[in-house]
Amino acid sequence: MHAYNYQMEIFQYTSAGLLLGTIAGVSPGPLLALVISQSLRFGKKEGVKIAFTPLITDLPAILGTVFLMNELSDNQSIFGYISLVGGAYVIFLGLESMLSAGKEIKLDASKSHSLKKGVITNFFGIDTD
Repeated sequence: MHAYNYQMEIFQYTSAGLLLGTIAGVSPGPLLALVISQSLRFGKKEGVKIAFTPLITDLPAILGTVFLMNELSDNQSIFGYISLVGGAYVIFLGLESMLSAGKEIKLDASKSHSLKKGVITNFFGIDTD
């Protein structure tokens, strides 16, 4: 009976992970915008390069997060500070977005650097243009 509960728990966590991963993977965000942008500017091959960057960036991020969570799990005040810094950063991004209205966008035909842009965008969640 114990093995059944263990298998059911693994199935539940795996299903939840697959569902949430699929939803996150198809939701619009900076990486999808970069895939579309690079595909339109430099062709399908460059868009595919960016689409595969999560394979490079996600494993180190997951391993680092698991390690830090394991090390910091006893210190609740650290999580409060992290939340405050994250909230301040979101406010900064919002203000920056509001102040950027009316800026001119420059397009150039330089090298694509798609893989580099994809890694930076996926790892940090920022636009690299």
